[in-house]
Amino acid sequence: MSETAQSHSLEPSPIETSLKAAEKSWENHPANPYNWPEKKKWAIILVAAAVTLLVGLNAAATTTPSIVIAERFHVSDVEFPHSYWPVTVWTTAAAFGPMVGLPLLENFGIREGYLALFAVFILMVIPQAVAPNFATLLVSRAIAGAIGGILQNTMEQFSGDMWRTDKERNLPVTLYTYVYVAGVTLGPVLGAVVDDLYWRWSVSRAKLPLA
Repeated sequence: MSETAQSHSLEPSPIETSLKAAEKSWENHPANPYNWPEKKKWAIILVAAAVTLLVGLNAAATTTPSIVIAERFHVSDVEFPHSYWPVTVWTTAAAFGPMVGLPLLENFGIREGYLALFAVFILMVIPQAVAPNFATLLVSRAIAGAIGGILQNTMEQFSGDMWRTDKERNLPVTLYTYVYVAGVTLGPVLGAVVDDLYWRWSVSRAKLPLA
């Protein structure tokens, strides 16, 4: 191969040149989340933190009144601890949901998908609160758990999408860990507080004001 041919083969193609120019332009573009003002970044993180806390409360709030729920729906724990199913189906669905939901959010848009999922999550509080039977309660909590798992994990993704370095992400990720653990920890406490009023409060009215 001649030197002229070799030099031409080393030159970037027009497509490669265009892609590099686009990447350089996007790196400094105001619409790039890395370049957003800190106030905007933290507003998004704080909203996501509130959602993560709310989801955690919904996950564990039925733990304390589990016996009351079992009695209401005539579920017996004699042969098997069926009263734990409301929490079990929620957490199992929450583990499965992100494996399917997070890739879809990446493909179709995180913002729109996140808002849509949160709206559905709030709507799923209604069938949990007014469930006429045990099966309805379990199905509605499974759907809420699958969506809740996606919502919780998306907050951590926000941190990676808005801050460039690990040092900058330390505080947002720490906040995510805190509200994640606080939600599931405070859930049984909330359930115990409202249990004396009415167990359905643990999945409905106690969360709607926060939402």
